[in-house]
Amino acid sequence: QGWGDPPYDRLDDVMSVAREYVDSRNKIAFVVIHGSEPLGHTYPGKGAMTPDRLLQLATRFPDNSFIFSHFGGGLPFYERMPEVSKALSNVAYDSAAAPFLYDTNIYDTIESLVGSTRIFFASDFPLMTQRRALDHLRSAELPLYTQKMILEVAGQVYDFSRSPKNQT
Repeated sequence: QGWGDPPYDRLDDVMSVAREYVDSRNKIAFVVIHGSEPLGHTYPGKGAMTPDRLLQLATRFPDNSFIFSHFGGGLPFYERMPEVSKALSNVAYDSAAAPFLYDTNIYDTIESLVGSTRIFFASDFPLMTQRRALDHLRSAELPLYTQKMILEVAGQVYDFSRSPKNQT
């Protein structure tokens, strides 16, 4: 948050580094951006990166890969517009703070808009515990496969199998 208004010239160097980064496992660097809803209740940390600005950012840097937090402040709903969907092919969404912002239907709704492979489970820790976020996801009436995909996408991208706890 706080890096200015469009056209986001100040981000050119950072985005260039992120584009060029590929680690030894051939994993790309995602740029995680805090998304905010233009409507709804006010909360600490609610910022100005609303869906229109997130779309401008993704369009300005089409060769970068993004994760827009908080379900992109509702941006997936606009992916029903073909030109928006095309412009956001480099974007995934995370579920950070979902219990604070949405009811459990949000997962099924977003999955129907963008598919489960573009939804990353997230908690927004320390604002909210991982347990609370996980309980929220698990209480959603989702097919087990969809829940599993949402949980595994984050695990694969962040490669939790390589955490020190799992090293031999």
